[in-house]
Amino acid sequence: MAEAEKFPAGSTTAGSIRVSADSGPRGGASGAGAADSGPRGGVSGAGASDSGPGDGAPVTTGSVAVAADSTVATRMSAPPSYDVADFPVPHGREEEWRFTPLARLAGLHDGSARAAGEPATVEVSAPADVTVETVGRGDARLGTAGTPVDRVAAQAYSAFEKATVVTVPKETVLDEPVRITVRGEGGTSFGHQVVELGPLAEAVVVIDHTGDATLAANVEYLIG
Repeated sequence: MAEAEKFPAGSTTAGSIRVSADSGPRGGASGAGAADSGPRGGVSGAGASDSGPGDGAPVTTGSVAVAADSTVATRMSAPPSYDVADFPVPHGREEEWRFTPLARLAGLHDGSARAAGEPATVEVSAPADVTVETVGRGDARLGTAGTPVDRVAAQAYSAFEKATVVTVPKETVLDEPVRITVRGEGGTSFGHQVVELGPLAEAVVVIDHTGDATLAANVEYLIG
C-alpha cells in the first residue's frame, strides 16, 4: 500500500450513513459534529468533522440543522448497506464526488486502505454525570442510528475494532461541554463513536480532530 499522505485533521471528508426515517422512541443521527433535536434525522460523515461529499443545503428541524433526506438518495444510486462490496468505487467523475480529492483519501474509498502504523487515539473529557465506555463490535447500540450509503462509511464500519460510547443520562442537563478529541498518530486506522442522550437530556458535544492520520470513522447520535 502506498504511504498515506499527511494532511491536517479535518481537511478531507468522505462517507455518510443514511438515517432511518421511520417513527420510533429513539432518534438517530450519524456523522461528525451533528446532533438532532427531532424524532429522526441526521447529518453524516466519516474521517473528519464535516458532512460527506454531495450533501445538499441543510434544513432545520427544531433548532438543529440536519441534512435533507432527498440528498442521500443521489449517492451513486446504491442502497444503504454495511457491506463495502455493495457500493461502486468512486473515480471522482461522479457529481457527488467531483469535489473530493480522492488521492488524499489514501485508499479509504476503494478498499485498498488497511490499518497500519499507530492508530488514532480517542480521549473524552466530560462532566461526572457522563458515562464513557470503550466497547467491542458486539455492543447492541452500535449501528442503530443508520446504515452506510457509500464505500467510505461502509469501510469504516466494517473495519473498526473498538468504539467509544458517551452516554448522558436521562433528564441530565450538562453545564459543561463533552469534548471528544481524536488525535492522529501518523498511521491508518478506523474508528467509531456513539453519543447517546437519554430522554430530556441536554448536552453540547465538541469533536476535535488533531494530528496527522489516514482515518475513516463514523459517529452515531442516539437521541431520546
